[in-house]
Amino acid sequence: AERLGIGTSSPSRIAELYGTSNPALRLNNGTDVADIGLATAAGALLTGSTSGALVLARGGANAINLGTNGQNRVTVDSSGNVGIGVSSPSRNLHVQSTSSNPVVAVTSSTTGSAYLGLGDTDSSLVAFIRQDNTSGNMTIQAETNMLFTVNSAERMRIDSSGVVRIGGQTGTLQLGNDGTYFADIEWEYNNNELAFTTNNVGNFTFNSNGSERMRIDAGGSV
Repeated sequence: AERLGIGTSSPSRIAELYGTSNPALRLNNGTDVADIGLATAAGALLTGSTSGALVLARGGANAINLGTNGQNRVTVDSSGNVGIGVSSPSRNLHVQSTSSNPVVAVTSSTTGSAYLGLGDTDSSLVAFIRQDNTSGNMTIQAETNMLFTVNSAERMRIDSSGVVRIGGQTGTLQLGNDGTYFADIEWEYNNNELAFTTNNVGNFTFNSNGSERMRIDAGGSV
């Protein structure tokens, strides 16, 4: 079979480009360029490339698209954001599906653990979500405190000693809220009071060892 060799007289494929210094194929439409090549040194063909890497590079502020079945599936935009299912990613990694529920899966072996880790350049892993496939337990790890926020405000905190704090100076724990019946345990900072409240006519009972020991009825009698 006929083969084309560029830089070699013995091509091993239908077309082979050979070179000992950053062999690359350039595509040029007169306005934009794209390179596909092998970097033989760090920083070759593309700033930040590593020696021996396969380099796919675009010139200018242009994106790279990867597709299957005639559709764009993955986009790397000019700022480095990666989009899966979206052509204009707005974050470092942006996953979108308009026809189904998008899922990001992290799996391990049946005896291993799957991690989603968070960290910085000084500490590679300071917080993580971990699923232990042996015990079935899920662990959420924070370096110091774990904060829960809603509407841009802190609503609950688990501090580094394990103390759970709900709310700020006035915090409320609501139990059994089905839209009709519920009970509140509330700390009133300004009044220095701990309040137990129900929203309907009911009793407070105090139990130990499976038996009721004290009761406060709806009328306040003990």
